[in-house]
Amino acid sequence: MITLEAAKQHLLMEDDDSDESRILTLIPVAQSAVQNYINRKIYADSEVLAAADDETGIVASEDIIHAIKLFLTHFYEYPSISSEMTVKSVPNLQYLLDSYRLINV
Repeated sequence: MITLEAAKQHLLMEDDDSDESRILTLIPVAQSAVQNYINRKIYADSEVLAAADDETGIVASEDIIHAIKLFLTHFYEYPSISSEMTVKSVPNLQYLLDSYRLINV
Protein backbone atom coordinates (compact mmCIF):
# COMPACT_ATOMS: atom_id res chain seq x y z
CA MET A 1 0.00 0.00 0.00
CA ILE A 2 2.71 2.46 0.94
CA THR A 3 5.90 2.28 -1.08
CA LEU A 4 9.34 3.21 0.14
CA GLU A 5 9.26 6.23 -2.15
CA ALA A 6 5.90 7.42 -0.78
CA ALA A 7 7.11 6.92 2.79
CA LYS A 8 10.31 8.85 2.15
CA GLN A 9 8.35 11.65 0.51
CA HIS A 10 6.02 11.82 3.49
CA LEU A 11 9.01 11.88 5.86
CA LEU A 12 10.62 14.61 3.71
CA MET A 13 13.59 12.33 2.97
CA GLU A 14 13.33 11.96 -0.80
CA ASP A 15 17.05 12.43 -1.44
CA ASP A 16 18.26 10.59 1.66
CA ASP A 17 18.99 6.86 1.38
CA SER A 18 20.49 6.45 4.85
CA ASP A 19 17.42 5.06 6.65
CA GLU A 20 15.77 3.00 3.94
CA SER A 21 15.96 -0.31 5.82
CA ARG A 22 14.48 1.29 8.94
CA ILE A 23 11.65 2.85 6.92
CA LEU A 24 10.94 -0.48 5.21
CA THR A 25 10.67 -2.06 8.65
CA LEU A 26 8.31 0.64 9.93
CA ILE A 27 5.85 0.60 7.01
CA PRO A 28 4.23 -2.74 7.98
CA VAL A 29 4.39 -1.77 11.66
CA ALA A 30 2.42 1.40 10.92
CA GLN A 31 -0.07 -0.56 8.81
CA SER A 32 -0.49 -3.10 11.57
CA ALA A 33 -1.07 -0.32 14.11
CA VAL A 34 -3.91 1.05 11.99
CA GLN A 35 -5.39 -2.43 11.48
CA ASN A 36 -5.24 -3.09 15.21
CA TYR A 37 -6.93 0.22 15.99
CA ILE A 38 -9.79 -0.21 13.53
CA ASN A 39 -10.06 -3.97 14.20
CA ARG A 40 -10.11 -4.70 10.48
CA LYS A 41 -7.64 -6.00 7.95
CA ILE A 42 -6.73 -3.46 5.28
CA TYR A 43 -6.50 -4.50 1.64
CA ALA A 44 -4.86 -2.70 -1.27
CA ASP A 45 -7.89 -2.95 -3.56
CA SER A 46 -11.34 -4.49 -3.89
CA GLU A 47 -10.08 -7.48 -5.91
CA VAL A 48 -7.70 -8.50 -3.14
CA LEU A 49 -10.46 -8.01 -0.56
CA ALA A 50 -12.88 -10.14 -2.60
CA ALA A 51 -10.29 -12.89 -2.96
CA ALA A 52 -9.67 -12.83 0.78
CA ASP A 53 -13.39 -13.32 1.49
CA ASP A 54 -13.03 -11.16 4.60
CA GLU A 55 -16.40 -9.82 5.78
CA THR A 56 -14.86 -7.14 7.99
CA GLY A 57 -11.93 -6.26 5.73
CA ILE A 58 -11.68 -2.85 4.15
CA VAL A 59 -10.03 -1.35 1.10
CA ALA A 60 -7.45 1.28 1.97
CA SER A 61 -9.04 4.70 1.53
CA GLU A 62 -7.08 7.93 1.37
CA ASP A 63 -7.91 8.49 5.05
CA ILE A 64 -6.50 5.11 6.01
CA ILE A 65 -3.37 5.57 3.91
CA HIS A 66 -2.78 8.98 5.48
CA ALA A 67 -3.26 7.49 8.95
CA ILE A 68 -0.66 4.83 8.15
CA LYS A 69 1.72 7.60 7.11
CA LEU A 70 1.04 9.49 10.36
CA PHE A 71 1.82 6.36 12.36
CA LEU A 72 4.95 5.87 10.24
CA THR A 73 6.07 9.41 11.07
CA HIS A 74 5.39 8.87 14.77
CA PHE A 75 7.31 5.61 14.90
CA TYR A 76 10.17 7.09 12.87
CA GLU A 77 10.52 10.21 15.00
CA TYR A 78 9.90 8.53 18.38
CA PRO A 79 11.33 5.01 18.09
CA SER A 80 11.36 4.32 21.83
CA ILE A 81 7.78 5.39 22.55
CA SER A 82 5.24 2.62 22.25
CA SER A 83 2.02 2.46 24.21
CA GLU A 84 -1.73 2.35 23.98
CA MET A 85 -1.65 6.14 24.10
CA THR A 86 -0.05 6.30 20.65
CA VAL A 87 -3.37 6.79 18.86
CA LYS A 88 -4.24 9.67 21.15
CA SER A 89 -0.76 11.17 20.94
CA VAL A 90 -0.67 11.34 17.13
CA PRO A 91 -2.81 14.28 16.01
CA ASN A 92 -5.80 13.50 13.77
CA LEU A 93 -5.54 9.70 13.96
CA GLN A 94 -8.83 9.25 15.77
CA TYR A 95 -10.53 11.71 13.43
CA LEU A 96 -9.26 9.80 10.39
CA LEU A 97 -9.93 6.30 11.68
CA ASP A 98 -12.91 6.26 14.03
CA SER A 99 -15.46 6.02 11.22
CA TYR A 100 -13.75 2.80 10.01
CA ARG A 101 -13.38 1.27 13.45
CA LEU A 102 -15.23 -1.89 14.46
CA ILE A 103 -15.74 -2.13 18.19
CA ASN A 104 -16.00 -5.65 19.56
CA VAL A 105 -18.63 -6.03 22.25
